[in-house]
Amino acid sequence: MLIILDGILGSPESDSLIRRVEGFQRLGEVSTLCRLTVPECETPEAMWLGLAPEEGQLRQGPLTVSALGWDPPERSLHFHLSLLSCGESIKAPNELLSPEEFAVIKSKLDVLKTKKLTTLVGQQFDHGLVWERMGELRTCDPSEIISFDASLPEGDCDAELRRFIDDSVNILHEEEFNLRRIDKGIDPVNLAWPWGHGYRLPVTNLALRYGFPYRYESSSFRLAGLVRLAGFRHGEMGRFKSGLQTEFQAIQYDPGTIVHLDPWLKMREREEFEEMEYIADKCGANLVGRLLDHVLENRLELRLILLGGARGLGTTFSAIPSSSALPLDERSLFETRIPGEQLHEFVRRALA
Repeated sequence: MLIILDGILGSPESDSLIRRVEGFQRLGEVSTLCRLTVPECETPEAMWLGLAPEEGQLRQGPLTVSALGWDPPERSLHFHLSLLSCGESIKAPNELLSPEEFAVIKSKLDVLKTKKLTTLVGQQFDHGLVWERMGELRTCDPSEIISFDASLPEGDCDAELRRFIDDSVNILHEEEFNLRRIDKGIDPVNLAWPWGHGYRLPVTNLALRYGFPYRYESSSFRLAGLVRLAGFRHGEMGRFKSGLQTEFQAIQYDPGTIVHLDPWLKMREREEFEEMEYIADKCGANLVGRLLDHVLENRLELRLILLGGARGLGTTFSAIPSSSALPLDERSLFETRIPGEQLHEFVRRALA
């Protein structure tokens, strides 16, 4: 079994989240350590499948459309469709949709369909869009929007996409649920914004390469889409929840499963240090320590990848425990006595 803990490591100079967590230290004492490098690329998720950095590089749109289970016409552009709040500024809404609100959103996304544009329903504020056209285009990531007019799509046949965006505002702005949200001081959800466009490119069939249809578990649309294109399976999106609600105790040992967890990433961005420590403690006790007890008792194999930016650590526990005097924390990131390799090489060995 392979577990990827994304964002749990800091720098060697920073306060470590795992240095004093018993589950991680126990694992480090009986495992073989490996220093990992994470090359920069457009689709780092490819390395979590054992693909080299130059393989499996797709943009956000094709990954989202794949994650939603669609196989559109070959001559089509794929987009990620974000639902945003448009007012004095354009931003992500500050509160999730209720089931009743989401039902309205689903019906309105259907209304926005045209002969050439097909909306794909996803989760909450993340959906897909397929445009049966080809051409050169520029779209804007929601996080980079400066103003509405300056950030609209530009390029071949851009009028059709701009009309789609305008229609979304006209259809959603006066919806009763948005008026209620505004009355309560909650951001309305009144803009459908396509971005991350790209074409679906071929991906190596990894199920054939490894002779086994591994199952991935994560909360990532990007990873879910790539997993499907590579011939592997992906479980229900967000099955183990996320953030402070991450259900580490629900993850059971399964040699055919790869689990990716990343609650620390957004917490680091927001500098929520107490929350990061809380989640690391939960992970050490309810996941790492518990699984270690299981593999020790049953003489099984367990691999963990701990990532922090461009570097990481890989741990391998096999049926015959090893003994390491080197710590499983940030102090080992630059320890030359520990062998090193690229992230995708470590994953490839785990899958083989």
